Amino acid sequence: MKNNKRSITYLSIVFLMSILTIACKSSLDERQKLFLDYAKLEDQYHGTGYFHNFDLYDLNIGAPVYLDSTFNIADYKSKFLKNFKLIDNGREFMPDFGDLKLQYPHQFVMIKDKNGSVNTKFSVFVPAKYYKFSVDKNDIGKSIMKDSVEITLLNMTNDGVTLMIENKGMRQSYDYTYDSAERKDFSEKQKYKEPKEPGYQNYLFVSEQVDAPNTERTSKTDSLTRESFSRLSINILDEKGKTLASEGSVNDFRHYLWYRNHDMPYPELTSNYYNIKQKYKELDEDPLHKFHPIDIVTLKASGKVGKVDFFLRSNKGHVETIDLGDVVPQKPVDNASVKEQSEVLPITNIKKEEVNKLLKINCTTVSGKLNAPDNILIYASLSYGYNNERTGWNFSEMKLIGDAKDTVAVTDYQDADDYFRVGYGNQNSNLSAVKFSPTLQNAKKVIGKISLEVPNYYDKTFTPNNLPKWITIDSNGNNLKFYNNDPDKINLVELLVFDKQGGTKPMDIINQKYDDATSLVTNKYAEKIEKVIIRFINTEKGLSEEIPFELDIPQVKKDED
Repeated sequence: MKNNKRSITYLSIVFLMSILTIACKSSLDERQKLFLDYAKLEDQYHGTGYFHNFDLYDLNIGAPVYLDSTFNIADYKSKFLKNFKLIDNGREFMPDFGDLKLQYPHQFVMIKDKNGSVNTKFSVFVPAKYYKFSVDKNDIGKSIMKDSVEITLLNMTNDGVTLMIENKGMRQSYDYTYDSAERKDFSEKQKYKEPKEPGYQNYLFVSEQVDAPNTERTSKTDSLTRESFSRLSINILDEKGKTLASEGSVNDFRHYLWYRNHDMPYPELTSNYYNIKQKYKELDEDPLHKFHPIDIVTLKASGKVGKVDFFLRSNKGHVETIDLGDVVPQKPVDNASVKEQSEVLPITNIKKEEVNKLLKINCTTVSGKLNAPDNILIYASLSYGYNNERTGWNFSEMKLIGDAKDTVAVTDYQDADDYFRVGYGNQNSNLSAVKFSPTLQNAKKVIGKISLEVPNYYDKTFTPNNLPKWITIDSNGNNLKFYNNDPDKINLVELLVFDKQGGTKPMDIINQKYDDATSLVTNKYAEKIEKVIIRFINTEKGLSEEIPFELDIPQVKKDED
């Protein structure tokens, strides 16, 4: 009998463990699935392409820098007072506090006096805390709560992320989304008043798009100039932990679900939105229909998503104010001669024998017009780098192959690079794509060729003591001179100058002079020159190759998730 009990107990434990395992694998509950269905429907409505699931090389950008851990308001105020200037550009007054960086909501109140000076007050909101946390594909269906903000990961594809974010730190009225007979909030609707002091006002985002971390939004009314920041920053990382170029949208679920059911230009989607409205049940029982806002946030990245980083600043904090008194405006300094330099991209040369291994070629389908067949999309990509800007792509000899091995030539196709314009700089120069309508019913495969032209580059690194004879640096160490018509400059494509800090970003040219008579170029830099990298093109080693491809066409039903 005892052994029997032990067996039953053991089986119960095994059964319980299996249930728990299944529960973990199921990931999304019915409510979460509804939010995900809504996100996919909105993607179809806008044609934003957050669920394409592209297979791409990683396009990495600089990681966001958050200054909160080292920010000291007393120290900042001291530096601010030393650096502050007010610039009069002829149209408006522009505050200028030099290289001081500020990532918190702040504002200036500027009132012009009769004597020409400007009475100026500066205020900044300093958050009490900040929170850093991450999610990956193992967290699908799980919720994280920080500072009254609940974040749930609904979906993660190769290049996309879907989140449900509920802001439990505030309530706002959604009474207007109910039918007249169900409305409860008859309080007088007051016109929105701009707060007197800077702060987050409990909001998480400053717009309906996911801005790059620490992006500021400027608003001006009369004497007030205000810089606003999102409380919540979202950053997508690749599988190596490097930041990916990305973009996203913020969608107020209750508002847009109501709006789509009242104003729908696409009759084909009417029933879909109505079904979600019928299925959605409020968990909150607020009698006036004032609920915690629920945002559906969708993001897409250029590359393979590894995890999502969040940086959340507290809604609580305090305001510091500096009364600058009467400030005499200054005329703007002419910075037209400053030439800003970008990060140095790595060289990505390709040899003939490795092109088939390095070139990614994929086929997928993308929605065309509603109720029309999906378009076929062919896209090819290489590692992101310096070579991409001058890489040539050309698709040719494409044919569709059907069930019976019958073929139809693809003669009408369009450039489709816009599907991959992801990120704040739209930098996706490492790929090319075409799309076309399926002219063969039940097409199973597409064949064709890609003609690829990839230039070859190489770098040479110099110190100020071993420069080529056509370059000189003056005794101050920050002026570099060369003759633009020097024959030794042949095949030069970039001249990159660095200070002792090094890194991957060359120094900006703060002043450049050109002598027409002698072709002498003089570049002035802010710091002493420590290293010069000269990048050359090797005209004899560039890749020119034609690569055949044969790809399966995904067979996707319109009603599939």
